[in-house]
Amino acid sequence: MAMLKRHFGKVDLFLAPSRELLEIPFPIRAEKTFIPNGVDGSKFHFNEEKKRLIRKKLGIGEKETVAIVTRRLVDKNGVIHLARASEFLDNAVRFLVIGAGPERKKVEDEFRKHCGDRTIFTGNKSHEEIIDFYSAADFSILPSLMEATSISGLEAMAAGLPLIGTDVGGIPELIENGQNGFLCKPADPQDLAGKIHQLLGKDLKKLGEQSRKRVETSFDWSRIAQRTREAYGILFY
Repeated sequence: MAMLKRHFGKVDLFLAPSRELLEIPFPIRAEKTFIPNGVDGSKFHFNEEKKRLIRKKLGIGEKETVAIVTRRLVDKNGVIHLARASEFLDNAVRFLVIGAGPERKKVEDEFRKHCGDRTIFTGNKSHEEIIDFYSAADFSILPSLMEATSISGLEAMAAGLPLIGTDVGGIPELIENGQNGFLCKPADPQDLAGKIHQLLGKDLKKLGEQSRKRVETSFDWSRIAQRTREAYGILFY
């Protein structure tokens, strides 16, 4: 932070990937603008054959409801709170956790304690593999304790999945409550479980279509690039 402070006076434009960052009282007199992260939606498409093959390989039934979590397993990403939320779901959901990190064993133990063998951990996967895994899921979860505009959340939306996420950082920019998913309280397993139950009472396909549409209209990289050009234009006109 000390190094940053030395440069604050030289800043002409401050771009923030979440509105929350705009509220931090940095000593900057420059114009401040919110521009979220984006995603290349053209890379994400539902593939029925991929769904069938991946579910068969992982031992997941065709009719089972699957929540995907693509997160590095560290404290700030809050996956341990999802593990604790699973206790309140009455085996209604299978969890597919993609990622690794220093909390992996702790998170695995919590899932095993609260929902038995209903969670599959794949470890790290390539981006291309993750894109395929989205086809095997029914919705995605972001249980973060802090987050900018989550790229993994955007990718799940681009893949046509409803999204449940915590009401922190840039996540509220992604989710229109009840339209393409639900917001929940951070570090609150019971509230998270309640939102999952609400989601399961909805038409997941319809909510997923709204997720995809929201990406196309607001978060595709072409849209973000245009907003960035417009922001830089302030400096020259």
